[in-house]
Amino acid sequence: MQCTIQNIVDTRNEAINLIFPLKKGLLLHNKASIGIGILAYQGGDIEKIVLTEDESSIKSREVLKAKGDYQIGLSYSEEIAKYSGNTYAGVMVKWIQSTLVEEYRASAFGIDMGVLHKVGGFGLGIAIQNIGTERKFIKAGDSLPFTIRVGGSYERKIGKNDVGTSTAQFLKLGAGARASGMGDTFVGISDDPTAIYWNPAGLNQIEKKSVSFMHAAWVEDISYDWVSYVHPAGEAGVLGIGIQYLSYGDIREIDETGLEGNNFSPSDFATTISFAEEIYGTSVGFNMKYISSKIKKKATAFAIDIG
Repeated sequence: MQCTIQNIVDTRNEAINLIFPLKKGLLLHNKASIGIGILAYQGGDIEKIVLTEDESSIKSREVLKAKGDYQIGLSYSEEIAKYSGNTYAGVMVKWIQSTLVEEYRASAFGIDMGVLHKVGGFGLGIAIQNIGTERKFIKAGDSLPFTIRVGGSYERKIGKNDVGTSTAQFLKLGAGARASGMGDTFVGISDDPTAIYWNPAGLNQIEKKSVSFMHAAWVEDISYDWVSYVHPAGEAGVLGIGIQYLSYGDIREIDETGLEGNNFSPSDFATTISFAEEIYGTSVGFNMKYISSKIKKKATAFAIDIG
């Protein structure tokens, strides 16, 4: 009897992340946040074919799930120092389970740790990931892929430095709970669909169709949403689209005499079209943005990003 497996198709990645800011941390009572994230990878369907003992005919055929990986993580971060800037530290504890052809399962526990220091427009971060137990499917165990990441960033206003002279500040809000947990030092990594926001050149690292969602509920009725989709197009490069939306909720109109009028709902909106390609061994990416801000009247603008 012989068993063969063929036709691996329809792989996909999915992620859900929630971040909850805390007014006081649990350790030093400084600014902090907790988060929970769920990651899922589906390896698509495969066809399992079992032949007869003489291999002259097919004994049975069966469609199975090729592979499935799941991760649930609980994270905590807090500001730990204010010497020459602000220093933040975070840790995530995660449980990982992998399944092969719906039969073999292995699980492991892991820990990620990171430190971020920000001063002025500079940011420097380091993260140590996947410290944990082995995953053992049958007898032999495999270690988690131990990883060290280091990243830096610099932010500087171009143009006038006076407060209030630039608009569309919602474009600085970031994208993705993973990047937020790393203190927004994601420009040098940018290996998921939020690369559209952080660094469009990073889209070249994405090999499969990917989607990213983010929802943040803030004080009062303010909410912020991000969604992006990335489509690798082979030799033609990588295409992507991202949407940002910031809602300020309903605000009651009051005139100069103090009389109340109707409610109005200010909002900010941006759509980003991305393209990335590798040129002579270097990843290059471009964004074109349409930006719309509304209070009672609407204002629009166009912008580009280069990475």
